[in-house]
Amino acid sequence: MSEALDKIEYKHTLRNQLLKKRTTLPNDIFTQKNQLLIDNLITWTKDRQWQKIFSFKAFRNEPNLDPMYEKTQNLPVFLPVMNPNLRKVDFYSWRPGQPLNTNKYGIAEPKINQSNLAAPDQETIIIVPSLACTSTGIRLGYGGGYYDRYLERYPNAITIGVIFSDFLMEKLPYQPHDKKLHFIATDEKVIACN
Repeated sequence: MSEALDKIEYKHTLRNQLLKKRTTLPNDIFTQKNQLLIDNLITWTKDRQWQKIFSFKAFRNEPNLDPMYEKTQNLPVFLPVMNPNLRKVDFYSWRPGQPLNTNKYGIAEPKINQSNLAAPDQETIIIVPSLACTSTGIRLGYGGGYYDRYLERYPNAITIGVIFSDFLMEKLPYQPHDKKLHFIATDEKVIACN
């Protein structure tokens, strides 16, 4: 078996292990870690004075960032909409309280039209859902490659992964097409990646 196939198989196994670990996190621990992560993210966001937040709605026990959207209402929020046929994602404006659609994977997405489609600029932070990260910015996602392809289209976009500190790893498998993160927010701190 080639080294590339070994990495793919290892990533698949690791994803399953980490998803299981995240799913079995007790509710009280999840709630506590989630609030600490949001506090760190809000402070960091305000310090950097971003003008737009590209984010996501929680799925499969991801950190729930909804309370952050309520506390940063002066900042426009944009959520991803997946196009599985083209294997791509784009971001559309959304405000807390606006209705959402559910895609075929069960992920909540904003209703779309051409007027609410957005692209990142230098004042945009893209909050990237992650299963695990390293302090050097390597991210383990869900295997679809949607964010890697999106960041290929916007190579100057600034990204921050959000994970609980238990999912900050020393080492993760990395392939040439994987896009590294600029920052990582956890329930303990925000890390600037090397």
